[in-house]
Amino acid sequence: MKFSNAILSVLLICLFSSFSSGEDCQYAGSNINYINTQTIKAIDAKELHKSKYYTYKALTAIYKTQKELKNCGCQKAAYNLEESQYLFKKATKVGSLKEAKALLIEAQNKAKKSLKELQNHHRHEKYESDINVAIDAVGAAQKKYTYTSITSNNKAMYQIIDLSLVKYKKSLEKVINTVDCPEALAYVNGVFEHCEKQLLRTDLSDVKKYYNLQTKLITEAALVKLKNCNASKETQIVSNK
Repeated sequence: MKFSNAILSVLLICLFSSFSSGEDCQYAGSNINYINTQTIKAIDAKELHKSKYYTYKALTAIYKTQKELKNCGCQKAAYNLEESQYLFKKATKVGSLKEAKALLIEAQNKAKKSLKELQNHHRHEKYESDINVAIDAVGAAQKKYTYTSITSNNKAMYQIIDLSLVKYKKSLEKVINTVDCPEALAYVNGVFEHCEKQLLRTDLSDVKKYYNLQTKLITEAALVKLKNCNASKETQIVSNK
């Protein structure tokens, strides 16, 4: 039994909208991590004006995250981030550093809850299921042809990016193993922060967003190794004493 073109179109729309939702969840998660970073800086600030500076950066990031979070479809994450946004706004209006920090800690907790809800969100499982449904419905051969015709340009670019990131990952490993730890940490952290800022831009194409997200994930793993490297060096100094 053959499906009509209309049914095929509906299936493919569901399929690709699911892919989009999965990516939007990832982008939203990346942005919330950035919000948390700025919040920590605001809490640690010794002067009120500096604390407010980082608070405004966190607020700006929330505004830029709302679209991705809406497309992701995780309402609990969106609700917690709205609560966080409200607390950030209050923190910009208080007259003392103590009041600001109290509100910022609450805002940070809400942002963390938002990220946790996002991580528990089963959007990825849903779009993987949609792929299987589409394959069973229209037939593997017909599905493969249509998928290639619609996404050939981006798919090719993603493959090129993936290959380049394999080389990037190897170069990072070389940096970790050969460069002095503090210098390597400074370099890798710079790349990580650059990716975070790029992902907050609203004018990035899907391909550039994909590149920056994947680069950030690889770099984040390298940062973990470098932080352990610092800890190992401190332990070694203590043991030598």
